Amino acid sequence: MFGRIIIKDNVFIGLNSIILPGVTIGTNVVIGAGSIVTRSIPDNTIVAGNPARKICTINEFEIKRKNLFLNSKQLDFNEKKSKVLNEKNRYINR
Repeated sequence: MFGRIIIKDNVFIGLNSIILPGVTIGTNVVIGAGSIVTRSIPDNTIVAGNPARKICTINEFEIKRKNLFLNSKQLDFNEKKSKVLNEKNRYINR
């Protein structure tokens, strides 16, 4: 079976992923490592697994993980280091 694979803009394909012929991957898509993509993937989606299934949208991921994003632009090296270590410890102790 032969078919064209179409990969649109801003797509991340994880290591050892397999994309079967005839699949279209939309814009802003993340494919988890080792996934086997058997069907087309819509825009702004995160998929993973065998076969690849939708985990969530990019927007849902951003909302879930927003508290883990660190705004460290104004901080010096030692302040950044302590903030990252505090966040890491807080995440581990959940």
